Amino acid sequence: MENCQHENYSIYECPKCHHVSCYECAQNNRAESPSPERAYFLCPNCGWNLDSFDENEIACISTTKDDELYYKYGGQISRQNVDLILNLEERILKAEIDYNIGNSIDGRQYHGLDLTWTIPPLKIKSLKELMNRIKELCIVILNDSEVRHDGSNFRGYLGDDAQEANDQIQNIIDDFEGYEWEVWEAGDWFSQDSDFEENSGISRTTTDFELEKMAEKLESEARDDHDIGLENTIDYLENYRDELRDNFYHDLECDGGDELICSHCQYPFCGVCVEKIEGDYFCPICGGDVNEYFGGE
Repeated sequence: MENCQHENYSIYECPKCHHVSCYECAQNNRAESPSPERAYFLCPNCGWNLDSFDENEIACISTTKDDELYYKYGGQISRQNVDLILNLEERILKAEIDYNIGNSIDGRQYHGLDLTWTIPPLKIKSLKELMNRIKELCIVILNDSEVRHDGSNFRGYLGDDAQEANDQIQNIIDDFEGYEWEVWEAGDWFSQDSDFEENSGISRTTTDFELEKMAEKLESEARDDHDIGLENTIDYLENYRDELRDNFYHDLECDGGDELICSHCQYPFCGVCVEKIEGDYFCPICGGDVNEYFGGE
């Protein structure tokens, strides 16, 4: 591609291919990028980010609070992974929680625009130490990689030196020993307080939704007050609630003669044991409405 012939515009010389273009050409190329709202311009010749950092620099960005690298969805067994991400376009290295559930891959990672390494849930001091260790290797990657359009999408491409640096970073991460979040099984953590279950406010009629909210609150308190992460909290709370239901059912001595099954807790009950309150019918075990058995809505 020939150098831009426009006059009276700011001139950009691409540090990768040394193509010279003006503000107008770079802006037009920006408009053709997959994310035109991004605040950078691309070289019309090779697609290099013209607003990038100097080739000997990289911006290291980490989270600001210790609890930001530990996250677990309510109802999920395990915490979310933490990723170190190197943005090839903006020359930024950052740590983020991977909020995807399952094996889904982010589009930028899939197209090679972001290089991603999975790391443990490190405390911030250890995270910064790790990022500083790999900083020079990240610069090698940035200076031996390029982003170009393949006819369908913008993709990142690594040279031999960049690929070798990528492998070295993975080795450093594998061997790195830093301070991680301390993770406890919820049952082990709460068993330290012999009165926890009795004072938890959980009863046989506590709903799944209420337990999910309670689990979120308990996990948040453990992070904020004790600097730990809890695993399997919702399972622990559900098991305790179900134990209360089971004990109540056996004490009730309901013969289940009518062979009615509660759609909420799956326990059998009979018409004699059912609770009737102001014309509505409720399961004697969990308190869920069972109006469908008695002509109600």
